[in-house]
Amino acid sequence: MTRSTKRLIVGGLVLLGFLAMLNPGYSSATVAGPNGVVRSERFSFGPAGLFVYTRVVADDSTVQIEHR
Repeated sequence: MTRSTKRLIVGGLVLLGFLAMLNPGYSSATVAGPNGVVRSERFSFGPAGLFVYTRVVADDSTVQIEHR
């Protein structure tokens, strides 16, 4: 890996960290269904929640996710 590539990667990580500190948001929901517990987590950061990470965890259950 060249020196300029390493600089770009480090610069990108620094920028991503700065955006995360700029506007972090986290929400979580837990639902007890007939087949077990389903938990949804959403983490967003950046201006106007530009970057969003969503994770759904379910035990012994089928989960359908609809995103609009």
